[in-house]
Amino acid sequence: MAQEYFDFTNDLIFRWVMEREENCLAILRAILPDLKITAVKRRENEHPVNYLAFDDERGVRFDAIIEDDQERFYDVEMQVANQPGLGKRVRYYQA
Repeated sequence: MAQEYFDFTNDLIFRWVMEREENCLAILRAILPDLKITAVKRRENEHPVNYLAFDDERGVRFDAIIEDDQERFYDVEMQVANQPGLGKRVRYYQA
């Protein structure tokens, strides 16, 4: 039987990696080196948010929400394919 390997883009592996504080810190530092992030205060994986006040009642699910020691928040999302409408979705998340 062939052994199957999963990489960082696999949803389960991504969540598992992002559960560890040192991984979150290393990833944020690699993505945003100019911010000089020194520590991670809080991490949440698969964080659902429902905006029921809006007419369309859409909800969003953030892959990983991270707060640093300066109380800045980061939404880290894993995208494995170029999806149409990605720009709209990102703007919706930022609203």
